[in-house]
Amino acid sequence: MEIVAARKLDLPPGSAVLNAGCGVGDVARTIAQASGVDVTGMDGIESDIAIAR
Repeated sequence: MEIVAARKLDLPPGSAVLNAGCGVGDVARTIAQASGVDVTGMDGIESDIAIAR
């Protein structure tokens, strides 16, 4: 589903994308790998951010 969303956005590689509420970063990682965009994730749960790093 994330790859379909990334393709529909049709962002050029290198575009900056913010993933608010990213959790452990699985969606952000998938979108970045599939489309070549630079994804920054943010989340309010510190343990999730630690896993995402």
